[in-house]
Amino acid sequence: MKTNTTELRTRIDKSGLKYKFIAEKIGITPQGLLKKIENTNEFKASEIEKLCELLLIGDIERIGVFFAKDVELQSTHNATDPAQPTPGPGVGQPGTISMAQTHQTADPYP
Repeated sequence: MKTNTTELRTRIDKSGLKYKFIAEKIGITPQGLLKKIENTNEFKASEIEKLCELLLIGDIERIGVFFAKDVELQSTHNATDPAQPTPGPGVGQPGTISMAQTHQTADPYP
């Protein structure tokens, strides 16, 4: 489990707090904070607790921000790493049809 980078950045932006201020309040450098947000390093429990206080993140919300599943991380890594390929429009989105589905023998519109 890792940090949901997109969600955490959104929370920080909405708070209006500066990254340097947040880093100082949780006891790390601004560069250390960025590494933890980007999942290069992991947050300590004490840092998560302080971040939740600063960003007004509740106990239930904390799970979605700091303990994201790998599926959620895929979109955060692609958004921050231009070297990673991103799927085309509609790929994997609800309501889209895969190539395998287009070759079905049954009529999709009965």
